[in-house]
Amino acid sequence: TLDIRLVDAIEALAKALTDSLTQPGFLESNASCFPLQPWSSGAQVLSNVMSLSSFNSGRGEISYNSTTGFFNAHGVEIVASFTEQAGAAARFELSGRFSSGSLTKLFHKTGAAFVFPNTFTGFNDASIVACAPPVLKTELGNRSFIGTGYVPDIVEYLSKKLNFRYVLKKPDDGQWGGPVPGSPYFSGCVGEVQRGIVHLGAGTFTKTTLRDSVIDFSADLFAEYNGILVPKPKPSTKMWNVFYPLSWQLWLCLAASLFVAAFCVWIMAYYSPFSAVNLQLECAITDEVNYLEYLWTVTGCLMQQGQDFYPFA
Repeated sequence: TLDIRLVDAIEALAKALTDSLTQPGFLESNASCFPLQPWSSGAQVLSNVMSLSSFNSGRGEISYNSTTGFFNAHGVEIVASFTEQAGAAARFELSGRFSSGSLTKLFHKTGAAFVFPNTFTGFNDASIVACAPPVLKTELGNRSFIGTGYVPDIVEYLSKKLNFRYVLKKPDDGQWGGPVPGSPYFSGCVGEVQRGIVHLGAGTFTKTTLRDSVIDFSADLFAEYNGILVPKPKPSTKMWNVFYPLSWQLWLCLAASLFVAAFCVWIMAYYSPFSAVNLQLECAITDEVNYLEYLWTVTGCLMQQGQDFYPFA
């Protein structure tokens, strides 16, 4: 609820009436509109209104602009409803004032200023029931318990920041929450939140498509990953461990590829018309057409050790 009072016009009229009372010929009874009567002094009051200049109303200066026919400053006071506690009756508070083109916030709570006092900053000490599936708890012997662990700690932290009181409640059926055949409501805490029995569920709920269709989830508290545990193999001390990553068939193929690759390169160099040997250049060496030299070169490439010579062709 918002009540806005335009006060400049009232202030201006009150000032004009007060000034008129000091002028000759103006009767105090003529300033009243009750009972209804012709206002013979209306022109005099209007003249005083139109002559206002730099009148300080406490909210700013009021001056009549003869060119526009309006007051230069328009003061607005804002009175808004405020509910101090959940369920309590609302009361009206002066929360803001607009004058001379600027807005002043007059209502303060929680260390901040507001024009609308009921702007959400907390739950106004409301009582909230939270459904908490199995948590670490201390039984008190009277069917009540004190929850412990990081989930109750989070609820406790939120209660202080958002100004609410809370009670932890175990689900009636002891379940977390899942679909119930033939019923639109879920079981466990999810169903109690869905039906409005509790205000929220506090626990490590897994977010699923089915649950998300009936309740809203908060931001994730943590991510959980599943894994399979297997025995760790004993470290081996054999000298052939370096060969274990590959099968023996692959090692044989790798060894054979050395001979095949060396043979292919040797054939191209031996018959190439551009080799130094075939061109009979003075710089020609027999290594350029030596198969064993190419075998050594390919082996060096595999071991990333480079090569002794580079073919001319």
